[in-house]
Amino acid sequence: MGTFRTAVSTTDSDYAMAFLNDMYSGVEMDPHPEKFALDLSAVGDDRFAILHEEWTSSGRFQMEPQPIVIVVEVTDGAWDCSIGRTPVDTSRPSLFPPGPALASWQDSFTVNGTQLDAREIDAFAAEHFATPGLRVAFTGSAPVSLSLQRSWEATTAFVRDSVVAEDELLSNRLIRDRAFEVLISCLLVTFPNNTLDLTPGRDGMRATPAAVRRAIAFMEENLSEPLRLEDIARAARLSPRGLQDAFVRILGTSPTRYLRGLRLEAARTDLRAARPDDSVATIAHRWGFAHVPRFAAAYREAFGENPGETLRG
Repeated sequence: MGTFRTAVSTTDSDYAMAFLNDMYSGVEMDPHPEKFALDLSAVGDDRFAILHEEWTSSGRFQMEPQPIVIVVEVTDGAWDCSIGRTPVDTSRPSLFPPGPALASWQDSFTVNGTQLDAREIDAFAAEHFATPGLRVAFTGSAPVSLSLQRSWEATTAFVRDSVVAEDELLSNRLIRDRAFEVLISCLLVTFPNNTLDLTPGRDGMRATPAAVRRAIAFMEENLSEPLRLEDIARAARLSPRGLQDAFVRILGTSPTRYLRGLRLEAARTDLRAARPDDSVATIAHRWGFAHVPRFAAAYREAFGENPGETLRG
């Protein structure tokens, strides 16, 4: 996934409109060209962009529905805006969901913008709330509270001034991923939408294969030790219930059964390479099987022979 950093500074309104139509579809603009100026910068990747725009002119701007969500923060001057026939309070951070937008202004104004791909918002919400196919529908353009508004402003300022300001940070996928996630998380709690009353899914439903790999690595490194489910879950950075859910979802088995399989494989290796003084009981105990008959039954189920046959073979 590549990044971009682009900018335009022009007093030519036709050039400005052509530039904007490269960024968005269906842009129409009616400025006063005798005093028109636009300075615009945009930086981000395929999922999000951080914008800064300085407009000099009076005029009118219309844009068709886009497959993106944009939050605009006016930092200087003023503009009037509506989504359809609904006016927008532009004195606060204003959310523009996919839909037609109309704006007009006098003189000049400056805005910061945060742009997020609507499909990525849906995908993030579907995973977080463990609801496949979930579609986020925004029901208002203003933050739901003043405290959340301040949180949004602080979050976007941090991403703008720290994450995307330097190419070294912008090019780091890990940092961009975290910035993207915190922007969407803050968006979903700040602006009215259909997920506000949903309960987050269990951590195991959101767990990635990396969490399962951490659990397996911990098992393998401590195979001969007495391991509790809580120990493995801590190593995987999940709750015990989350660990159970993740293993069943990703591997089709429980973590305890997976651990037993690893220990049975280790016991089979030792039985094949046994010393003369080794016994089935000794090897079973070595790998955490305190009850030898149960070990023998599990071994027979796994490998189709008794452990004593492997030892003698």
